[in-house]
Amino acid sequence: SLLLIVPVRLGLDRLNAEYAPSLLKCLEMPQSVGIIGGRPNHAIYFFGHQGDMLHGLDPHTTQPTPEFDAKPRTHDGDASTDAHGSGEDRG
Repeated sequence: SLLLIVPVRLGLDRLNAEYAPSLLKCLEMPQSVGIIGGRPNHAIYFFGHQGDMLHGLDPHTTQPTPEFDAKPRTHDGDASTDAHGSGEDRG
């Protein structure tokens, strides 16, 4: 395995808009572990995007664990069937 870290500054006081499409493409790569950036004393870890909106977390604060349903959901969102679509309880 290899973790490649590339330190680079993409603007003086804000992100240069020319870099935005390339950064979004980097986040789409399955090998990407995200991007950390921000200003002095304020960092944000960006782990994905939806359209032009970035999804990020402040690495200096703890985040609550999301609640998950007891039964797994199928691709259509129906919790009454298992992953094989049979509706059997395999547990």
